Amino acid sequence: MTRVRVEKFWRAIAASHKEDAFDILASGYADPKRGYHNWSHLEDLLTKLDTLKQLATRKDLLVAAIFWHDAVFVTYEPNGAERPDSVNVRASAALFEEYSLYPPADTQAVCELILATTTHLSARASEGRYRGFSQDFDLFLDLDLSSLGASWPVFRENLDQIHFEYSLTPREIFYQDRLHMFEKFQDCSENLYRLKESRDLWLAQAQENIKRAQAELLELLDKEISGELSSIPSNSICLVGLGFPKKDVPKHLDGFGYLSPQREGRPVLGVQWCSDIFPDLRAPEGMALWRALAGGPKNTEVLRASDTELVSTVREELARVTGLNTAPELVEVVRWPKAIPQYLVGHSLRLERIALLLGKFPGLFLGGSGFKGVALNDCVDQAHLMAKRVLDGGVDPF
Repeated sequence: MTRVRVEKFWRAIAASHKEDAFDILASGYADPKRGYHNWSHLEDLLTKLDTLKQLATRKDLLVAAIFWHDAVFVTYEPNGAERPDSVNVRASAALFEEYSLYPPADTQAVCELILATTTHLSARASEGRYRGFSQDFDLFLDLDLSSLGASWPVFRENLDQIHFEYSLTPREIFYQDRLHMFEKFQDCSENLYRLKESRDLWLAQAQENIKRAQAELLELLDKEISGELSSIPSNSICLVGLGFPKKDVPKHLDGFGYLSPQREGRPVLGVQWCSDIFPDLRAPEGMALWRALAGGPKNTEVLRASDTELVSTVREELARVTGLNTAPELVEVVRWPKAIPQYLVGHSLRLERIALLLGKFPGLFLGGSGFKGVALNDCVDQAHLMAKRVLDGGVDPF
């Protein structure tokens, strides 16, 4: 039935292809060795494109790119080595060129869409194609990553299906490769999708899926490592950004901001005067940007408050501490669960145990705020050291 539904989309572009083009595609997508990159994958993307067709300038070219982008999908070379994805993508684009009857400019546009899946997150549309190509380019790449934003059961099934396609790869190596891929996605998760409509549809679920998959894959690799990592406690916080006209901010308020001592039990941990810390970078001329932090281990109730209640609490605190009563012109609330790892007694011993356990998995490195410093500069320093160890072929992640 899936093939029948896919053929409906093909009929709209069949005249722009050689007569036997669909048979060539069918021989690939019906291959029983394909678990994920099959007819169901095509149907999923084509159905989503149909839902978002108002965003497309040349829907026909996007349909063609979807049909051909995985036309060639071979996981292993004859010698048993894994075939790089880029080889499959280039072969798919070449196969499309061979069977395309589109005008040359349209053929090259579709090839560019297909080839962009090799670099994906860094890919940029070329100029000089048809008007609207840039948005079509972004929409196509968003569609190709849309499965990251599927429901967790579907996401997990997709991962198993991809594992089936790489069944000759040792389980540990496959999991490490997936962890590396998910790490790259997480590092740029806010820019995972290019169009606002895509972000609204898939981003929140994709971020949740990626985090959950990382935890699950790591546990599958080694339950001891997973147990050590999950035992690192952390505090959750809320960030409330407020923008005011600078003229309304009391003149004596400049500098870094302030912190509230824990013993006072205040609902706001502190406030940063961001536009004073970073002049000309954080607020337009004539405006002031402040950022309040709420939550922590002794004030978890604030995390359950609504955005309206949270903003009201912050404004009351600002009025009490600073005398600022002006209504903000900008309000942004960000909830950050498990934001700040806590280095309690025994943390250094935990790091030693993790380092020993990671010795079983050469090439797997861990980094971030949960190990040797929570501040951004600490994480950057750790990243530099980790990169050096990776390049030197080391195994000690710390």
